[in-house]
Amino acid sequence: MGNMAIRCEYCGSENLDYSYYCSKCSKELPRGQAGAEGQAVPAPTRSAASGQRFCPSCGRSIQFDANVCPYCGHDFRWTASPPARNEMLSDGMRILFYLLSAFFAPIAGIIIGIVFMMKPDPEYKRVGKNCLIISVVIGIVLPLVFFIFVFGAVMTSFPF
Repeated sequence: MGNMAIRCEYCGSENLDYSYYCSKCSKELPRGQAGAEGQAVPAPTRSAASGQRFCPSCGRSIQFDANVCPYCGHDFRWTASPPARNEMLSDGMRILFYLLSAFFAPIAGIIIGIVFMMKPDPEYKRVGKNCLIISVVIGIVLPLVFFIFVFGAVMTSFPF
């Protein structure tokens, strides 16, 4: 392969003479030095030598400790995290949470609602909002309406 001939003007690290990008800081190297016309640029290779790895973008063999592919500029420092699993709530679990919120323990529905509202997934937020609404309506509003109705009926039956 080429010798270490091009020094990056930005970070000072040495790069292979055919590099288009600095292998440490990803800055583009001057075109007059890297891969200049008439200068042989190594072809992509599939066999990695010791201390080498393949660039997932262009497929060429690069130094194992390179932060950036010298051929295509692929930056290894910014690796994408694996996509987050989108956990779906089954219909049965949703119904269980709604029944729990409504009839068995409205305070549990309020707790479930608050916890689910704090999750980033929109489905959890929707279920949490529904649990909060059901808990507040069934656990607070209906008993209050019932109390007012009963208290009003009792008060109207007694003459003052």
